[in-house]
Amino acid sequence: MNLDEERRYCKQVYEKWDFVKRIVELYGEGVSWKGCDLTGVDAIKDGVRSMLVTGVGDFNIERQSGMQTVSVQMPSNIPFEELGHPFLWPVTQNAKHLDGMVKLLGHKVGAEEMFQMLVKDICLGLGVPHELLGPLSATADADPIMWGLTTFRGNVRIWRDYLGSRLGLSWNETWFLNGLAAYGPVYQVFKAQGIELRTLAQQVLSTAQSALDSSLISKQTYEQSVKWFV
Repeated sequence: MNLDEERRYCKQVYEKWDFVKRIVELYGEGVSWKGCDLTGVDAIKDGVRSMLVTGVGDFNIERQSGMQTVSVQMPSNIPFEELGHPFLWPVTQNAKHLDGMVKLLGHKVGAEEMFQMLVKDICLGLGVPHELLGPLSATADADPIMWGLTTFRGNVRIWRDYLGSRLGLSWNETWFLNGLAAYGPVYQVFKAQGIELRTLAQQVLSTAQSALDSSLISKQTYEQSVKWFV
């Protein structure tokens, strides 16, 4: 496909499949997290959504001369690749097979399993495991959640830095934290989108309490860590 065909295809995939739309909205929530100094959160979300889906996002930025619309192309994933390829491409190429699987559901043995396998594969490629897209995401251990969202966390950091540079804006809050609070912003972003990463919060709160009780961290560090998970 040429670039125009990629963009049309990715837009169709985004509009058709709710799980793809869900992931894009999570990224928009993450990149716009806590806002910036030159425009509103909703304006950032709109621009990021378009950038991820079509490869180009328009951002309305407030300058001294008034509001200005700045178009930003999606950064490349590999060296020397041209800018402007949608984030959804080429990960969602397998989505073309989902239509065929849907027609077979309930009629052919193994169709449901194959359908779910394709969906999960696409989600992993986009950086958000499918099992973390429900309204309540609880697993036996928080480590798989943190591992599963490593790519998501990293992508948000890269795109915030990229937009900050291209648009000349400063973010109101730091995204990439360390220590017990490392996944605090991620927890807040998912919570804002109606997804409660309960096991993650419980593990961090328990670990922080144990560290405080053992005098391994100060009361201040404890409070700064747990505030992200309540």
